[in-house]
Amino acid sequence: MTLIGGEQNTWEKAERRRYLCLRRMFYDTAGHLRIRTKSGEINMSSEAHSPTDLQQLYETRFAGRSGYRKRVWEVLCRFFSRWISAEGDVLDLGCGWCEFINAVPCRRKFAMDLNPDAERHALPGVKVLQQDCAEKWRLEDESLDVVFTRNFFEHLTSKSALGKTLLENPPWEKHYLKLIAF
Repeated sequence: MTLIGGEQNTWEKAERRRYLCLRRMFYDTAGHLRIRTKSGEINMSSEAHSPTDLQQLYETRFAGRSGYRKRVWEVLCRFFSRWISAEGDVLDLGCGWCEFINAVPCRRKFAMDLNPDAERHALPGVKVLQQDCAEKWRLEDESLDVVFTRNFFEHLTSKSALGKTLLENPPWEKHYLKLIAF
């Protein structure tokens, strides 16, 4: 099967990548899932990750695949453009390495993540907010048209954090705002 950019992805290559990823994961004696990285181990507990943990986790997951991921997000952003105006203001919630916000055509771009490396991956013109999404967002009221997120809510530490993220931030009642989550 040919993927974006003409890269060939065989079943064997996919299984090899999956094996290498799973090989780095293990359970410690207390039953906590842990992941080995180049610079140590990350404890995958229900507690919030530190910025350093996030840096290591993202590096393990994304390093060496940035070109491919960029091409994928360029295609996905063409699909999402039916809901995102080129004149709109967009926040990428849990932006990771900023692939979505870098690729989406819009007027103003915001990215939020606890990982300090998000700033390094954001293109010029993207305002990065390194903060907890359950805390008051450092944005002007009514400054957003779209909040986009993917594979993020399951990483919040509690229902309370999810409630604060969705109900208190941003000011949903002040104007029409779209939430795109997948």
